[in-house]
Amino acid sequence: DKFRIVKWQLFVGAFYLTMLAILLTGFFLRDRQQEWQLRKEQAQHRLDLAFELMTRDLQRVQSDVLFLANHQDVQQFVSTTAGDIKSKLQTAFTNFVSHKRSYQQLRLLSLEGREQVRVERRVDRVIATPTEKLQDKGGRYYFQESRNLKIGEVFVSEFDLNQEHGVIEQPLRPVIRFVTPVAGESGDPAALLVLNYLGTPLLNELASISMPGQTWLTRDDGQYLLAARPDQAWGWLLGHQHSFASAFPIAWQQRSANTEAFLDGQGAFAFREIQLQPLATEVAGLRPDANSLYLVSYLPPDQVFEKSKLLLGRLMLLGFVSLLPVVW
Repeated sequence: DKFRIVKWQLFVGAFYLTMLAILLTGFFLRDRQQEWQLRKEQAQHRLDLAFELMTRDLQRVQSDVLFLANHQDVQQFVSTTAGDIKSKLQTAFTNFVSHKRSYQQLRLLSLEGREQVRVERRVDRVIATPTEKLQDKGGRYYFQESRNLKIGEVFVSEFDLNQEHGVIEQPLRPVIRFVTPVAGESGDPAALLVLNYLGTPLLNELASISMPGQTWLTRDDGQYLLAARPDQAWGWLLGHQHSFASAFPIAWQQRSANTEAFLDGQGAFAFREIQLQPLATEVAGLRPDANSLYLVSYLPPDQVFEKSKLLLGRLMLLGFVSLLPVVW
């Protein structure tokens, strides 16, 4: 009789433990699944916000550069050699950049690439560059890519660092150059208007999106423009080896195969491609994917299931307390 009683108690205890384990495991897995769904929604929302910030700003720059190309003072400058026109155009450019704090430079280039008029922002003021300090930009890639633009087309350069006289400017100035031709009296291009968009405020906005995780920005080769630390960015220009592709090789390989957030051993990732050139006008001869960037949403592995881990601890405590009557 005692053996049967003990056997029955063991059976009841085992059944109770099994049901308790199934119940608690079910609670945990459901909570974990819900948390992962929340993380995916957060990542998507982060990328939507970041994409909206970039497209809003860059489309506004396109509108401004086309407006300036048709400005009366610009049209007069390319159509006449009168001496007072240059001074008038410098004043107009200075006033424009002074009221548009997201612009670093505004220039008019000849069809040979020589700066004819240039104004630039220096700390808290905008100044016009004297004639003797104007530079030849004929060898720069953005000029070469823009030489065959038609009236009304806009070329968008890479998102990189400003250079003066072939040297990267210090402190670093991230810029995107918008280039469009200016029509002469014949209706054909007579000059190129170049507007340098200052990228620092945009990068700061992307970095400050307020939700769990981080927002990064990379080139299509995995090099950082915006990273966890400032010294990890601009590696292809500054000569260091930091890149997203080398730090997170598995996630980088999976970026094109996934349309939503995914998880690997290094954390949770989501990607959104953004093509700079199609945000402006389509330009004949340029690849459709020219100047592609990737917005990246990243959440460290210890934060992905942070709430589920807390729940697991509580469930284990609950299970232990529930076992006390059985053990007693």
